[in-house]
Amino acid sequence: MQLRGLIEDFRAFLERQGYRQMTLVGYLEDIQQFYEFLKAQLGREPEIEDLTPEYCKAYLADQAQRYRRSTLMRRLASLRSFQRYLQSTGHLTESFVPRTAELTEYLEKARQSQEILCFNSEELRQIWESLLRANTPRAIRDLALIALFVEWGFPSEWLIRFTVDDVNLEHSRVRIPDLVEKSMWIPVRAAREPLRRYLILRERFNPTGDEKGLFLSQLGRPISRQSLWQSLRSWGEILRLRKSLTPQALRNTAAYRLARKGIPADTLQIVFGHTNPLSTRFLLRRLSRACQDVEVDTLPILQPTGEIIMGPGAEEWLPEDLTELRTPGGRGEENKDS
Repeated sequence: MQLRGLIEDFRAFLERQGYRQMTLVGYLEDIQQFYEFLKAQLGREPEIEDLTPEYCKAYLADQAQRYRRSTLMRRLASLRSFQRYLQSTGHLTESFVPRTAELTEYLEKARQSQEILCFNSEELRQIWESLLRANTPRAIRDLALIALFVEWGFPSEWLIRFTVDDVNLEHSRVRIPDLVEKSMWIPVRAAREPLRRYLILRERFNPTGDEKGLFLSQLGRPISRQSLWQSLRSWGEILRLRKSLTPQALRNTAAYRLARKGIPADTLQIVFGHTNPLSTRFLLRRLSRACQDVEVDTLPILQPTGEIIMGPGAEEWLPEDLTELRTPGGRGEENKDS
């Protein structure tokens, strides 16, 4: 049986299990990488019989020459998930993914994981001030993006998929996806004024009449993950920042700050877009060590006058009962019309 069809079956299985889109895409991209490697090695369409430990080791040896250890570990996890699915459906009897202990040689050859970075409050203020001085449509757009990253640590996938309907400035909230509640309206404070300013000039990105995407490229279409990353990196170079300006560094900053504020791990799991609570705990443990000397208790809060004050983010507005975040106004579904 050809592997291509089994990968599509696995996609459908993950969708039925309710995996977040970001997690689903990550799994499938990793497995597709392995599929393409097999196809190149075999010179034909891979079949189920081609899933062997030998080919898996050869794939990881190839990956170890180009990627970091953390990437290899993620791809191993994706392949093991695919393996469990094939075994549970009776397509596979023997394991093709070797045990981690058998892969030490490849993991040691992999590049070291990227340094864990967090920005402090003063560095964030400098970013705000610099982008405000630039005062171009792109600078205002990217300040709104950066503000959402550092206030809540939202995934890039959410930001590029946000629509204008996901922003409610009247109640200072943005709508995010959630597995349990389907969607939640999370309060924003540091991001509110940057979002307001961006929405005023969004039309200058020339969206088509029916384009609902929130963050647009110069072509009037929703910004892509790659262009988001490149735009932030270029600002980091223009501003001569000592740290790389990346989505991950900004999300790390949010995660570390929110954890220090005592926000519960289950709430952080929701805003970080983590399907597995272990991912949240692992991230917080790493940040507690790597960013322990970073002072980031306050965020730049841009005022309508253009003044910047330093203060807490909207985490102070979170209700104890998160079901109050089902609607923009903060009331539960059962009370929204009362």
